[in-house]
Amino acid sequence: MFLKVDTREKNMEILDLLSERIEYELCSLSVGDYLWCNDEGGVICIEHKSVNDFRSSLMSGHLDTQIADIKQYPHCGLFISGDWRTVYDRRQHSFNRSMVKNKILSIGVKHGVPVYEFKYPTDFVDAIISIGDIVENGRAVTDVTRNTFTKNKQNPNYQMYSAIEGLGRKKIEALLKDYPCIFDFFDDWNNDLSFPKSLVNKTTENFLKRLRDES
Repeated sequence: MFLKVDTREKNMEILDLLSERIEYELCSLSVGDYLWCNDEGGVICIEHKSVNDFRSSLMSGHLDTQIADIKQYPHCGLFISGDWRTVYDRRQHSFNRSMVKNKILSIGVKHGVPVYEFKYPTDFVDAIISIGDIVENGRAVTDVTRNTFTKNKQNPNYQMYSAIEGLGRKKIEALLKDYPCIFDFFDDWNNDLSFPKSLVNKTTENFLKRLRDES
């Protein structure tokens, strides 16, 4: 087995530690960040997220796409590195430990992809190396594709909606159908037009009121 690492992997501390332990090939991977291969193709695909990356991908909905991507391989996993305390913000109640736990459970139960959390880079590197030893042989994959069903990934209005408390991905997508421009949504809400409670609940209402009061 030999290891390939995607060129988009930017954590130099992890790469330096990894290079001290094993040789690896730095290349452009179609999906994932770390790929253990045998002579026939890829066998184990790992998606790496820093805690900040996890937060951004979760809020944008891109995380589900990446999970679907790595499932094309016989074995896969999501490795999360860093200290969660650096990304929790009491002012951003929409992202907290409860949300993280629920999403990690969803990835494991709904998608069948194991998730591992590593606070320290040394533990992350140990796991990357060890997982290659666990699955020495098996079915290999030579051709994978990057999925494209993530909606609104580059849509700035989607990104702004995702910063509003109480709005999940489904609610945001529903609002985007009627309000592709978030400022039209703000105008109608500010003019006391009614919205379905299923889309704009009490949490969202309170957030918008605070936003209006502070502006």
